[in-house]
Amino acid sequence: RPRFVLVTYDALKGQLFPIWKYLDSLVPGCLGTYKEFQQRYQRYDQFSQEFQEALKRTLVAHRPLSQQEEQELLKKLRRAIGTFEAIKKLRPKVLFLDEAHRLRHQETIQSHALQSLNDVPRKILITATPLVGRDPAYLWPLLNWLFPGEYPSLEAFQRRFPNTLDGRFELYIDLKQHLLRRKKKDVLPDFPPINVTHLRVSLSDPVDEAEYRRMETDFKDWLKKELERTGHLPGVEHIFVQLLRLIQFTSGLRVVGGNEMRFEPTNPKVEALDGFLKGKKALGEKVVIFSRFREVTLALRQRYQVLYGEQSVSYMDGRVGLKRREKEIERF
Repeated sequence: RPRFVLVTYDALKGQLFPIWKYLDSLVPGCLGTYKEFQQRYQRYDQFSQEFQEALKRTLVAHRPLSQQEEQELLKKLRRAIGTFEAIKKLRPKVLFLDEAHRLRHQETIQSHALQSLNDVPRKILITATPLVGRDPAYLWPLLNWLFPGEYPSLEAFQRRFPNTLDGRFELYIDLKQHLLRRKKKDVLPDFPPINVTHLRVSLSDPVDEAEYRRMETDFKDWLKKELERTGHLPGVEHIFVQLLRLIQFTSGLRVVGGNEMRFEPTNPKVEALDGFLKGKKALGEKVVIFSRFREVTLALRQRYQVLYGEQSVSYMDGRVGLKRREKEIERF
């Protein structure tokens, strides 16, 4: 019996690709691309009867499977959860799960696989990413796995911790008994301090100023109406959607043609950033620019490639793959 077993995240995800590849060889194109296949079937447990029936329905619409083909499919389905069966046989006493935030969606294959290992006596989840996001319910699959008796069902969890300010506070208090938090200062005591400078800019265009004030008034009115209607403030996810419009506007984004967002490069923030970069460039310093909006980062990349040369600007966003990401970081 080994003392330590390392299981990769790829193993935890299961093995959907061999299943798709095999079925696509039987009936080419019937399941779409592998990405489409993942999106369509990710809510099923890979070895569940429901998953098998869903696959069969799709295939039978094109042609029935022979008995031999069905047996081969069943064999691949069994292999997909073989990793978990192997871990179960080891009867581990302690299980560490890194990158735990990836398992917050209860309907995914990963979460189903995780539930199959919930009889380990001691379980420890590790994450450096805020788990809750916009909805406390994201935490339930993990808490249910850790303490199934205390958090038996999603419905009970949502009644106990509704997605309101009060509900989130109750969840915060409840989590303190389960959560061991380490801040950067605890693990990196020699890390240099961060000096924060706030550079305030004004909306120079009177039309923009008037539009922003209107949006601000609408936001305050909406908060007041919701408070009167329900007796409490709206949930964080609803407030965030309203605030996002203000943040987009002050970031230089404007709505054109319905829902399309366009970045206006001639805005006070960019002018202030130009001056800031000019000073840093003169000192030979490197600068990281972050925006939550991809339209802004793409426009700024183009702008500063023209000003400072293409080789002077590295770029990443959520769509940049790992290999290119590493390359861009190394170049920076």
